[in-house]
Parts: sequence; structure tokens; C-alpha cells
Amino acid sequence: MAKLILHNTYKFIGSVMLLVFYFQANSQTLTFKEVLQFYEGNTSTEISDSTASKVFELERSERWSPFNTGIIVLNEPEFIALTVESRCGAGGFCERSVLVSFTHDGKIIDKTLFESAYGDCTFATIRENIFISDSLLIFTYLDQEYKDCNLDNKEEYLKNELQLEYVFIDKGNFEAPIIRYIDTRRKYYIGSTKFLTPGDLTQYTKDELSIIRNEIFASQGYTFDTPKWQQYFSKQVWYKPIDKNVDKYLSMIERHNIKVLLKAEED
Repeated sequence: MAKLILHNTYKFIGSVMLLVFYFQANSQTLTFKEVLQFYEGNTSTEISDSTASKVFELERSERWSPFNTGIIVLNEPEFIALTVESRCGAGGFCERSVLVSFTHDGKIIDKTLFESAYGDCTFATIRENIFISDSLLIFTYLDQEYKDCNLDNKEEYLKNELQLEYVFIDKGNFEAPIIRYIDTRRKYYIGSTKFLTPGDLTQYTKDELSIIRNEIFASQGYTFDTPKWQQYFSKQVWYKPIDKNVDKYLSMIERHNIKVLLKAEED
């Protein structure tokens, strides 16, 4: 019983301390270590403009809501990288997060846009993180415009552009993105833009899995010997045969997906 009372007492004290920090975050200028407690507790908390300026060197414009703490993206021996989130008051949807890297004593190393989403019923631009390592971040960036606000008509694009952005990291410094454009005229361009899992593939037939896998090669200009694939891809307006060896052009996403697709085809 005594242990239970002591446990509940500590739990109560912890909750009170977190509540105190929450009110401080909204009204006072906190230090880096104080802000870090919200990240370590997985607590998304609004922070004051003065804290955003002092800790993250971010200034808020009038159309944007106050910043909120986000997530710890990387926690490495040389640096830690945190996201800060905000939304704007425009119609539709409008939100973004900035990734800020620090030394472990709170000195800023670098900043970069992490994720963003803007749009309404006539357009959408969405940047989404799909891969994280200590040396590389990968993002997809989608830019679409629609004919009208008819939700049943979203396939009729005025604009439908997609690119991959590779951001390399060097000791907390974010390098300028390397961009690879994806041809959205492809039926299964998801094979080049998402790390597929076995669960993603259950919706496809064996024939469709084979098409997805071979489309990855075709997108790099692979010249097929098999009449079936020669005939199929010759009808695709985006297909331009170049070489029989395109392995060096395959991205890490595509290499991963080819293995997953092959296994799914064999099962």
C-alpha cells in the first residue's frame, strides 16, 4: 500500500510539473532544456513567440498560429533535430513544420523545411517525409491543380507534378536537396515514391505486381527483351527505352521495392 501511495504521489507531482511547464511555455521565454522536456515527454505544446525566437530563431507572421513543439526527428551523438509546427488562418488546409538541428547544449546548427501542406478544393501542395537516417532525409513533394471543386473529378488534373527530394545531413547541417522528378503519367509510380511493405501489396494481383516491378525498370529506360513487356511499355507515352543495364540509376526506394515485389510475386 505504501509503495502504491508513493507511486501515485510521484505521478501526481510529475503531472503538476508538466502542467506548470505548459503554462510557462505559453507565457514565458523558456530555455532550450525546458523546451526539450516537452519533446522528451511526447507532448505537443504551444510555445510563446519569445521562446520560438530565442530557442529556434523563428519569427511568426500574423497569418500564422503560434508555434507548437513537434517531434524529435534525430538524436545523434553530435546533434539533436526537432520539428516546430504551425498553421495559418487561410481557408482549406495550411500547415508546415520546420526542422531545427542543435548541439546538445542548445546551440542552433541549421534549419530546413520538414513537412508542409497547403491547399483547398482546387489545388494542393504537399511535402511529406518518407525516410529518416542520421545522414539522409527523403521527401516527396506533390503539386496538383484541379479543374474545379467537384470531389468526384480529382483525376482531371490541370497540374499533377511529383518529385523526390534527397536532403543529406552532415553533422547536423542540411544540404540543399537533390531533386528527382517522377513522371505521374505512370500508372504505378508509387513503386518509385514509397517504401512498399507486404501489406501495401495485398490489394494487387500477381500480374499487377509484375507490372509494378517492371514499370520501375521501364521508368529508367530499360530495354526489354521479352515480347510481352516490349508490347506493354511501347504503348506507354512516357516510356523511352535507352539501355539494357539501368541498375545504376535505380534509387534506394526502387531497389527496396523490387525485392518486396519479387517476394510477393513468388509467395
